[in-house]
Amino acid sequence: MNSQDFSNKCEPYNIKYYELFGSIPVPWDYHATQDEFFAALLKAIEEKKPIDEYLSKGAIPEGDVVI
Repeated sequence: MNSQDFSNKCEPYNIKYYELFGSIPVPWDYHATQDEFFAALLKAIEEKKPIDEYLSKGAIPEGDVVI
């Protein structure tokens, strides 16, 4: 999925996340694929916990798929 499609997919959930936590998580700050990031975003909203509870921040190792 390209970046624009992924952004469009996340947009309504980013709004909900912002309402809960006052910020929007930035995908490239996390060591995660698009699918992993999206699943963590949904879980964070559902369980009302910051996305950092489900994903670790950091550099993506070479060869990994980036968002």
